[in-house]
Amino acid sequence: NAITDAGYGQISSNFAGIQGGLSYKWFSLNLGYNNVWGNQTGYGSGAIVSPYTYGMATDPLYTTPYMAGLNDLGSSGQAYKISPSFNFLNNNLSIAPAFTQFLTTDSALYGTKEYDFVTTYSIPQVRGLNLLGVFAYQQLPASNPIGDNSVTQLFVSYFY
Repeated sequence: NAITDAGYGQISSNFAGIQGGLSYKWFSLNLGYNNVWGNQTGYGSGAIVSPYTYGMATDPLYTTPYMAGLNDLGSSGQAYKISPSFNFLNNNLSIAPAFTQFLTTDSALYGTKEYDFVTTYSIPQVRGLNLLGVFAYQQLPASNPIGDNSVTQLFVSYFY
């Protein structure tokens, strides 16, 4: 396969996770944990390989934040996520901050943190009109030459 031929090692990954949450009226809290491991001589010391989710933060792990999860980082390790949500205005307005920390086997990524602030608003006067605003900040370890990253997005959608 292409990964082995390029000298990155054999694909050999395992992963497990747990997620829990609670909700009370206008407040909810979710906690997530993932552990990814594998053969130390394999790709990313057991990292997950998925051509359908890489670079899109859409993998099925419980700890994937807005910008990049364990799959996108290309490393095995552990991740923790805490994500409260506050709902107002008859549940039309949702404010959802989140914090994720990665303890990877890749020393250049060990300790990576991501802070997300996601706000959604369904405009009740125009059925189907929704606004999504996001600010995400990824803090890499000081030893990583890439440096910190951030994303700001505003998405307007109309479902008819």
